[in-house]
Amino acid sequence: MINVIIADDHKIFREGIVALLADEEKVNVMAEANNGQQLINLLKGLQPDVILMDIEMPILNGIECTKFIVDKYPNIKIVALSMHIQSAFIKQMLKAGAHGYLQKDIGKKELIKAIETVIKTGNYFGDRIANMVLLSLRENEKSNELTPREKEIIRLIVDQHTTDEIAQMLNISKYTVESHRQNILLKLDLRNTAGLVKYALENAIVLKK
Repeated sequence: MINVIIADDHKIFREGIVALLADEEKVNVMAEANNGQQLINLLKGLQPDVILMDIEMPILNGIECTKFIVDKYPNIKIVALSMHIQSAFIKQMLKAGAHGYLQKDIGKKELIKAIETVIKTGNYFGDRIANMVLLSLRENEKSNELTPREKEIIRLIVDQHTTDEIAQMLNISKYTVESHRQNILLKLDLRNTAGLVKYALENAIVLKK
């Protein structure tokens, strides 16, 4: 039996996964968490084999939570289960130590396959995600050279515009804005927005007021 914990801030999604796996003899959903901190608290008394981890959660997000769990509980396999399929999010989770990455629109068959595969081989990525990772490597996206669009987004972030406001100003989706933000942090090896603001000022991407 493979014991699983689901970490996601949307109750209806967690309930959907529980219902999906209810009749599976090889997989047991032992607990649910609605944020990263609650998940960490659960691990003090529970020892799952696999965690299905959302990325965007309140209090403690999936990326930071994954880093903590990989360090403190190295035997637990973590599979990101997210609506975001941009390369920045995938690379952030892989860098944090995740063992797999799935889209939230996958079916029951692939979900079970992913859970079983990370236990057997240590890793699992759907075909689309694997292709994106390979493409990202080929394009050498790890370069720290910022694109004009990324510099534009940095300036707007420094000016304290929200993700929704930036999306409207640039006529792009908020998910694209967030993907750019995550990719910028990854390129520059920064942890948060405060570090990004400091970098922008020190490198004259924006001028000090």
